[in-house]
Amino acid sequence: MLLAQLVEIIDKIDLDKSGLKKKLEVEIERHKIFHSNIMGKQEEDYKVNDVDIRNYARYILQKGSVFEKRDMLGCFKSEIKIINKVVVIQ
Repeated sequence: MLLAQLVEIIDKIDLDKSGLKKKLEVEIERHKIFHSNIMGKQEEDYKVNDVDIRNYARYILQKGSVFEKRDMLGCFKSEIKIINKVVVIQ
C-alpha cells in the first residue's frame, strides 16, 4: 500500500537524478548484453533522459527486488514521512 502511494507521488519527489541515471545506465548495459549474447539479437541504442528516470523509479517501486527498492529510496532527496498510514512529502 505504501509503495503504491509512492508511485502516485513520484512526480513530486525530488530525486538524485544523477544517482538514478547511473543505475539506469547499468541496467541498460545489462539488457544490451543479455539481448545480444543470450538472445542472439542485434544491440539497440537506448538514450537516457529525464522522463526515463521517473519511469525507471516507478518501475523499480512496482517490479524491483527489495534490494533495488531500498537502493532507489536512497536516491530520494525529499523528506518522506508516513503519517496515519499515508505517505507525505515534506
